[in-house]
Amino acid sequence: MQTQDGDGSSKLSLYRRLLKLRRSNAALVQGPIENVAAYGDVLTYERHFRRQSFFIALNIGAADADVQSHAGIVPLSTVPGRDGQRLAEGANRPAPAEALIASL
Repeated sequence: MQTQDGDGSSKLSLYRRLLKLRRSNAALVQGPIENVAAYGDVLTYERHFRRQSFFIALNIGAADADVQSHAGIVPLSTVPGRDGQRLAEGANRPAPAEALIASL
């Protein structure tokens, strides 16, 4: 665990970032799961609560996959360097084994 503690790309760092995002956004805790869809190996859904909305995509496949979503910003992804990127309205391509959360 010590080796992961200072590594921003470690699983420990990812879990800490995810917990921080979840704790600071009620929609990720209290919002109902809506608009569930499957695109091949990708599961997508949305969570909404009050003025917060999030799009979640989980690609369990070994290849990029096309998914449909609203425009947003990615506060957290399992792909290094994707945090902060824009998600386009319409078609998007989660990477293999990527999980991403986008604020809408």
